[in-house]
Amino acid sequence: MDKLSFDDLTTAAFIYYIVSHSEEGWADKAYKKFYNECYNELSEYLENENKKAIEKIVNCITEFLKSWHSLRGADETKFRDQLENFLSKDENIIKIRKFSKKEIEKSSLEDIIESGELYQSIMGIEGVGPTNSSKILHMLCPKFFIMWDKRIREKYIGKKSNADAYVKFLRLMIDKIPASLDSIQMKDIEEILEDKSCEKTIAKLIDEYNFVTITKGIDLNKIKSIIKKLSMLNKNFIKI
Repeated sequence: MDKLSFDDLTTAAFIYYIVSHSEEGWADKAYKKFYNECYNELSEYLENENKKAIEKIVNCITEFLKSWHSLRGADETKFRDQLENFLSKDENIIKIRKFSKKEIEKSSLEDIIESGELYQSIMGIEGVGPTNSSKILHMLCPKFFIMWDKRIREKYIGKKSNADAYVKFLRLMIDKIPASLDSIQMKDIEEILEDKSCEKTIAKLIDEYNFVTITKGIDLNKIKSIIKKLSMLNKNFIKI
């Protein structure tokens, strides 16, 4: 699979920013809201294994999923209870804490395979299918887990959505990550998009690329061409 260029990720992130601040502003706002409102509790949970923080985390995750209409038809009370129980188990806390410290672009094959266990476990929660599973895990470990939806799954994997399929998806996404993408470039993207309140990660940029090109079906090459033409027009205008 061809690797993405820094230009691909930047263009996709730029389009995502525009889209999420227009007709779908709720999506981007809900993502940032989660970390703005739940930052302290998430840190306490991940760093100190503080179980008292779980209730706030469950509330934040619930509101995030509801903003995407992802809990329609589910029993919200059962979802909250089961998610709280999942997050309270010591073995899950240890795994989540481990993956919260890992970056997908630097992870080993062993890490990727092991992550499938968390994905499979969380799939047993009320109202949690393959899409919600990836969303929840990404919110808890934003540097490692990459979100997907039905269109993205079918594009890369096909109809399957079990743990093996998700592991395969993560392996494919690693193959797409640019060979060189340093912290300065990441900060450049954040500066351009004024996204300082919510740190960009490679996992999130890959998600935005997939969302823009697959879920939304936007042709990046056409966008790049338009940007190039506008850039040339701007230079000519300045000369005049």
